[in-house]
Amino acid sequence: RRFAVELVKNFVRETPNSSAVLIAGRESYFDQRSEAMEALGLTPDARIFDLSGFTDKDIEKYLRRSGDNVPAWLPSRPLLLGYIANSGLLTDDTLMSLNPAAGWDLLLTRICEREIEQIWGPGFEPTALRQFIEGLASRSRKSEGGASLSLTDLRQVFHSVFGQDADEPADLLTSRLPGLGSVPGKPGSKAFVDDAFADAAASGQVSQYLETPFNDHLHLMNLEKSLGILGKEMVFWHLGGETGSLQLAIQQSAKDPKYSRLTCDLFSVMNENSISYTGDVLIISDGYFDHLEVDANQDFSNIKFRECLIRKLELGRSDLKHEEKSFPKFKRCVIERVIGAMSASDLPKRLFSGTSIEDFSEFAATNEAVIKSNLPEPTKVLLTILRKLFIQRGSGRLISALHRGLPQRSTKFVMPIIDALISRGFSEIITLDRRNILLPNRSKAADALSIINAPNMSKEEILSDVKKMQ
Repeated sequence: RRFAVELVKNFVRETPNSSAVLIAGRESYFDQRSEAMEALGLTPDARIFDLSGFTDKDIEKYLRRSGDNVPAWLPSRPLLLGYIANSGLLTDDTLMSLNPAAGWDLLLTRICEREIEQIWGPGFEPTALRQFIEGLASRSRKSEGGASLSLTDLRQVFHSVFGQDADEPADLLTSRLPGLGSVPGKPGSKAFVDDAFADAAASGQVSQYLETPFNDHLHLMNLEKSLGILGKEMVFWHLGGETGSLQLAIQQSAKDPKYSRLTCDLFSVMNENSISYTGDVLIISDGYFDHLEVDANQDFSNIKFRECLIRKLELGRSDLKHEEKSFPKFKRCVIERVIGAMSASDLPKRLFSGTSIEDFSEFAATNEAVIKSNLPEPTKVLLTILRKLFIQRGSGRLISALHRGLPQRSTKFVMPIIDALISRGFSEIITLDRRNILLPNRSKAADALSIINAPNMSKEEILSDVKKMQ
């Protein structure tokens, strides 16, 4: 790293004190700020400025100056945003029409093409670099918070992809990658600086597992962190509508406890894309779900969750007979909260065997005060939908999923409220593989949060629209 910036250091040294020098770059290139200052020849009185992530207004201002439009899925990190804008991608009408999964797939491809061209040149392929980034993303899932990657991790993943030991160009490459940053107090270590970038990259090896489920996939063993909503969208998108491999893969992964978190990810891909399970009895053991949604209109009757921890279980309700026929079974599980039921007596009993449920919530609202308030039923549904769009992580929500967690008497308000959200500019609908997905308008995030946090005080017009519904 010092050798690579030697020219900059000499330039700084030879510049008269009466002249100013402005140096811009990625702080993540260096392990520590002291190393950066020494390598660049900066004196202790040098002024240093940090550029944090762009806000929605920053993005709008930045792109307005260049005349570009911005897709809803675009990352807000200045480095990634700058790369996309400066590379001319935003002038491509094709990009604007892409869904989040296809958009991120293209973004990862372009990043890899750029880095290979600038650092290595002929002899190395962008596809190999992408496999390297995807391997690092899977390795970072070894802890729930997203593990930092040691120098050993970087070199092991590099060797597994390229079949050779990392050398100086390889070390330089990892220092330059837009999605990786240094870790304070851990010299040589790297971590993904953008959650969406890491999630998109992590989807790659899950998609590879679907192609070869009978092979060993070491990077996917003993994972601690779940794949995010964007990552699962990309896995489904790569399937191209062929779901048979997904059914086969989850049957195979469920046989090995080392793939427990992968099995949960594959189930979530099926669940969130309204794919019923059609195979033999499948047991998902020792799994963890931060947020699990099941719908009575989706057949998971041959799936059993055994000794799993589920933070929130959100139910798409129907009559009890239909639920007993379609819902999966839960045996000796621990569930912190069930959303969509008022009490244990409101659940199909034979589906919950030896399972501990700590709390119940009739609505998926943000706090107990709202749930127990005297707000009109349509307003509670609005709060639930806004929460799913603007607070829960992800790039959008299936229209069908917005009915989950609501009592039967409330589901009739979902579609009228969606129409109101679209007409008031809070969201838009896109179609992905014949599925309708509601995307949030990020510029309305502050307005949405004001409604969620204070529905009785907010003056937003959509509240008036919703209050008129009966």
